[in-house]
Amino acid sequence: MNYQQSLKFLNSFLNYERTPPKSYAELNLARMRFALAVLDHPEQTFVPILIAGTVGKGSTGYFLEQILMSSKARIGYYHSPHIQSIRERIRVNGKMLSENEWAKALSYIQAKLTKTKMPPKLGRLTYFEILTLLGIKIFSDKDVQAGIFEIGMGGRLDATNVLEAPVCILTKIDLDHQAFLGNTLAKIATEKAGIIKNASFVISAPQHPSVASVIRRAIAARGSVLSASSGTRANPSFGGGAKRRGLTSVVSPRLVIAKPVSFQPGLAGDFQKQNAGNAAAAADILRKYFMLPLTSGLIRKSLRSNQWSGRVETFSYRGRKIILDAAHNPAGCLALVNFLKQSKQKPAFFVFSALRDKDSREMLRVLSSVQAEIVLTPVPNPRSRNIQELKKDAQPFFDRIQASPEPFAAFDTVMQNTRKGDGVVVTGSFYLLGEFHKWIKS
Repeated sequence: MNYQQSLKFLNSFLNYERTPPKSYAELNLARMRFALAVLDHPEQTFVPILIAGTVGKGSTGYFLEQILMSSKARIGYYHSPHIQSIRERIRVNGKMLSENEWAKALSYIQAKLTKTKMPPKLGRLTYFEILTLLGIKIFSDKDVQAGIFEIGMGGRLDATNVLEAPVCILTKIDLDHQAFLGNTLAKIATEKAGIIKNASFVISAPQHPSVASVIRRAIAARGSVLSASSGTRANPSFGGGAKRRGLTSVVSPRLVIAKPVSFQPGLAGDFQKQNAGNAAAAADILRKYFMLPLTSGLIRKSLRSNQWSGRVETFSYRGRKIILDAAHNPAGCLALVNFLKQSKQKPAFFVFSALRDKDSREMLRVLSSVQAEIVLTPVPNPRSRNIQELKKDAQPFFDRIQASPEPFAAFDTVMQNTRKGDGVVVTGSFYLLGEFHKWIKS
């Protein structure tokens, strides 16, 4: 397959990012386990690191990627969704795959799965599962030493949770995806804590008491910290995968509560101090138990990196100060609002969209504490809330509301109703940020 053919092959699979599952029961790990066996277990050639949570997963993963790269280790990072190109989702040493590499790896997966058919009782592989297999395959082919995997939704039944990760990170857990994960913090935490397996170090951001209790119970039930058979270091080399790690015994549970760093990291927003702290705590575990050559100076320097799209991303366009932020749940919107207030920024407009399975009413309530006009628009995704739904959600909170039938029209509206020096915040959905980048290019 060439690159375009590989995209057609990928898009032939059921995509829950466009059409949500009818129930959480549609998800399982059996398909992934079967497929990994068909691919000759590429996941056993590197150390996997899993990141779950409601907010801060992407930034935590980005910071950790930058830290580990500074140690000269080969690092893979798998995350979702993307903003401009699907190839953003799989990076090796901070770089996307070439179109040729992407197509070649997907061709291999297609050939293997065509030769050995999935048993019908397991169901059909999904878009996200194929992408996860692609990430694992690429990391194995590229001989990465560690692969960072951001959980897509939940944790327990997410495709990435097929990996036996010795290091798990839990960012702040809040309400999101309640239709699938549960309507309380404890229920949601139970799903996300599903990434904690036997032989894991667990790094957690400070959590609500009910969430913290769930995490501690999960650790106590499943065990944690790996130790080598010699009883000293967990992984003297860091280089080999699971087959070569020589990890045999489980010692007493270990939970590290990550503290925010004391300085402003490279990504804007006070909330990024906690995400940087999550990554720094994980790096410290890898330094101590996996013999990764890191120093506090290297860690601090790495946390200054700021090349991560869509996280309070600020730039000037035609004299307007544009802020792009992928706040796609109430907790993310609250972090964005706190940033705007702390930095004393008063945008003239919000451009907002949200998916139907998000609590857009609460998101808009939170955003409304910043006095600004708002332009509502759907995004080109079947899960998107329509104009009528967005208006209904926004009317109790915003006095000045405009609506546009599609994102390009929304951006044009904002440009026509602002002048040089005005601020504009684009938020509510990764897909909306992607449309903004398309509009800029057009």
